[in-house]
Parts: sequence; structure tokens; C-alpha cells
Amino acid sequence: MSLRDTPSPTSFAGAAGFSASNEGTLAFRTFKLSNAKLQWFDLHEHVIGDVPIEPSVYYYVQISPDDRKAVLVQALPPDRTNICIADLERGVATRFSQEDGVCESPNWSPDGKRIAYAVGNSGPQRFVVRAVDGAASVETYLESDPAFKELYGWSADGRYLVYARQDPVTRWDLWLLPMEGDHTPRPYLRTPFNDQSAVVSRDNRWLSYRSNESGRVEVYVQSFPTAGSKYQVTTAGGIFSHWTPDGKGLAYGDLTNPRAIRVADILPGPEFRLGPARNVGAVPERQRSADLAHDGKRLLVLMPAGKEPTNTLTVVMDWMGTLQGR
Repeated sequence: MSLRDTPSPTSFAGAAGFSASNEGTLAFRTFKLSNAKLQWFDLHEHVIGDVPIEPSVYYYVQISPDDRKAVLVQALPPDRTNICIADLERGVATRFSQEDGVCESPNWSPDGKRIAYAVGNSGPQRFVVRAVDGAASVETYLESDPAFKELYGWSADGRYLVYARQDPVTRWDLWLLPMEGDHTPRPYLRTPFNDQSAVVSRDNRWLSYRSNESGRVEVYVQSFPTAGSKYQVTTAGGIFSHWTPDGKGLAYGDLTNPRAIRVADILPGPEFRLGPARNVGAVPERQRSADLAHDGKRLLVLMPAGKEPTNTLTVVMDWMGTLQGR
């Protein structure tokens, strides 16, 4: 689970920040991705080591359970992405996904033996679970589901994949895909709001997620695997949540200091409660993606490998007239 919800660009250049006016003026911002490198940081934004992997257009990183490898997402022109596995000790990155098109949202299984990821080109995604050791066993799920989906990861016991599914009425809902039995998915949380970015706790009792039910996106926690009473974690805009490696606390970020990592201890008792939050560090400025090592003391970070390309703003006058003239 990355410490930031990183966008999933599927090309080297794309449009963002679309806006249009009644007067027929269209404006959009074009972003470009450059090469990124892997570095180890301490929690105080100091570089403590470089990973000798050749820079590429990587935009997502997640560390394996043993901290020896990392899974990366690599953008390729014009509209492809690959899943790669980086050997952090040898400094080698190898392609892992075999599908053409857009492969994204990779997540290690709790035992580190499999990786689940989403595959989708212009339509809804299917989920693929592939063995890390190169075994022929590959499982594919939700191929016939017409809804768009976001994959977030595994439950701590490996029994479920947790994902969001877009519904035309209830918007983004949280779902569970069993990895045992007949693999029939079931809803975990369906509300009129956008419920996303779910992460299951280390002891498998709780699930943190983000929702815009208050009118602003905040971090919440409910019981798992069945939703129960709701606990609101943030009140100033939730950016991310990540259970601490020892399972005793919740790390999260909010808009009061967007790069700060705050940790609150889980208090004992049958209901979920958190103690006072404390700042334990920050993610580096300009980072593209970061993940916390399982010792809780280091961050593996994708940083720009050189000068970032300049984003551009394009303004089109009378764009409706242009379309009508085609």
C-alpha cells in the first residue's frame, strides 16, 4: 500500500484538470511523466541509500513482505503499463505481468508468493493473481463484471482481495473477492458516497478507508470482514492510511500538513479507538510514490531521476463550434 494514492497514468502524456465554460472555452492541463529512480529514505526525508536499478518511467512502488523486493508499475508509450519486480539487493528490475495494455495496482499477498493486479484497456478491469516464482498457475477474476474497479490489496490472512466497484447509483462501493471456495464477490460497504482506498489491519479485525460522506474526503475505520460501527480518523481531509508494521497503530496523512506521517496507537477493547496522534516523519517532497518498510524506520521512494518536464495549459476557444464543424 503506497503512502500516497498515486494517479494511474496510462501514457507518457495525458490531460488533467479539464474545464469548460458556457462561452465555449475549453481548458485542460497536460502532464508528462519522466524517469524515476528508487531510493531509501529515513522518516526525516534523508537519503540513506540508492537502489541501483536503472531509472524508468515508474510511478508506483510496494515493498514485498520480506523487504527484499518491490513491485513497480512502469508506463510505456503510447498507452501501456507493465508490472515489474525489482530485486532490491541485486539491483535488477524484471517484467512480471504478461498481458498487453494497462496493468496496474499490484499488491503482494501476505506470504509474498503471489501478486494480484488489475488489467484493463479501454473497458472495465479484471483481476489477475500470478505466482511470483514463475509457476504456470495464473488465476483471473471478474472478467464478466461490467463495472469499473480499483484493486487495493489482500486481507491479512490472504482470504480476500479488497477492491472498489463503481455503481451508477451508489458510486464507489467496497467489495470483497474471496480467494477460497467459489470466488463469489460480496459487498462490504455500499453507501451513497465514494468509499475507496481500503486497507485491512495486520490482525484482520479492522479496515481503514476513505469516504467523502462528510462533503470532504476523510479516513474512517470499520470492523472486518463485516462492516460495523464507524470510527472517523481524520477531520481535516484524509490523504492516506497505512497500518503500522507492528499492527499496533494506524499511520495516516491529512491536509493540515500533506507530507507529514502521523501515527495513532490502537487502544485496547472490543471497539476501535485511537489514542492521540503524533508526527513520526514525512514523505519526501517531489516523491512519486512511497512505501513503508516492515521495520517501520525506512521509506522506499520513487524520486524523479532528473528535471521534471514542464506541464502545459491548453486553451481552446469556441470548442463547441469546432466539434459541430466536423
